[in-house]
Amino acid sequence: MGVQLADTHQDPSLVDELPLVFQRLLRAEQLLLNCATVEGTFFVECFHGDGAVSLACLIKGIPCICPFDTQYGNEFDLLKNSEVLNELVRTERIGSSHVGTPCQSVTTARSPQLRDADHIEGLPGLLPHQLELVRLGTALIRWSVQFCLLLHQHGGFFSLENPVGSWAWWFPCMIALYLMTGVICTLFKQQQFGTPYEKQTLFIHDVPTYHRMKEEVALPRPTVKLRGRLKFDGIECFKTKLSQAYPVDMGLRMADLLVEALALKARAVEAGIAVPRAFHVHDVGLPSLHINGMHSKLHW
Repeated sequence: MGVQLADTHQDPSLVDELPLVFQRLLRAEQLLLNCATVEGTFFVECFHGDGAVSLACLIKGIPCICPFDTQYGNEFDLLKNSEVLNELVRTERIGSSHVGTPCQSVTTARSPQLRDADHIEGLPGLLPHQLELVRLGTALIRWSVQFCLLLHQHGGFFSLENPVGSWAWWFPCMIALYLMTGVICTLFKQQQFGTPYEKQTLFIHDVPTYHRMKEEVALPRPTVKLRGRLKFDGIECFKTKLSQAYPVDMGLRMADLLVEALALKARAVEAGIAVPRAFHVHDVGLPSLHINGMHSKLHW
């Protein structure tokens, strides 16, 4: 049974920058401390940007708790408050999650590069501010992987997103996550959801329906290349930064497929059989394993 916004309450202690619609959602610690009487499991979005997936899940009737990011202050800092989310996974209050790990220090579109395949923890000779960016990026990737692994182990569904051109796929912990039974990679272009740019996007996930994020449709030639900078609202910014927000239709597609997956899980639990996971025949493989010529579940 979906939780409506009216079923929760606005907490005035939330910082002003948090979008109003999210202020009205239950917060993780309210569930953990049993301050909320709402039953069932919830979806949580981590590193949510504009919150397209959370909003889409609300529209589709999937109960959500307030999303976590690193831009709203210490109470929403995943690295400092991760144990709250971990405990909610262990007690099966969080049943599904999407993790959009920031890619500033791992993108191959960056110049100068901060990492490569032989120096995944950071290139030699980086400047102090570059080292700090690498340190934070590495911590966020490791947190993302351990959270997804925990959710997978406790019967939940996870998806973790980064551009296909990301050094995140080279981290040993990411490779270990990919090699888990029921975990696959799905590759698609955000252009199929209406963007003027292509942006090849990779999900590593265990959701039995998310392979259908890729649609076999003819797409026009992209009119925008995600390289360089442009002026937006009078401020010069990188095109890649402006493209971080998910298209609305992409969020809606994810929510529709998650509704199907949760229904499959409910039927499996009722029948006393294993929770369905992603099926290996739909796997495109992990970029690092393919490029390095190592064994992968499937080859690209």
